Amino acid sequence: MGESANSDSTETSTLAFAPAATDRDKATSLSGFSLTRLLAFSYREAMEVIRDPVRVAFAFFGSALLLIIIAYGNSQDVNDLTYAALDFDQSPASREYLSNFSSSSYFIEHSPIYSIDELETRLESNEISLGIEIPAGFGRDLKQGNSPEVSASRSTLRPNLSIKA
Repeated sequence: MGESANSDSTETSTLAFAPAATDRDKATSLSGFSLTRLLAFSYREAMEVIRDPVRVAFAFFGSALLLIIIAYGNSQDVNDLTYAALDFDQSPASREYLSNFSSSSYFIEHSPIYSIDELETRLESNEISLGIEIPAGFGRDLKQGNSPEVSASRSTLRPNLSIKA
């Protein structure tokens, strides 16, 4: 009764296509960022802050108070740093260099070191936190106007100790 000869025929449907998106629309939808939305939220938040003086106080004065408390409470000073010196030069210039450490309130001088092995042993045992090694010829290089290198070894048992030379 009115059936077609081909009962296996499939129905065809028509698809409605949306208009092609522009490059600007694609970039906006892919990144999820909308400048218009950002400006709308910013405007709304600004109006809420202006209407509520308690928010203004917390936003500005609270942040400033926290900054002051943290700045004064967080000290980066290294105090009572124990050190010993291995002076291969034994010149007046090397002794004067080491006297700058011993006269500082930041350092506590321990007895001198006489060998590299002793330096390593005292650092590993945490007897000292810093070992200063002055090379031979330090005074001579200083007199000639050169900049001799001084080695500073720190204990690995205190890894968050930083030393600036």
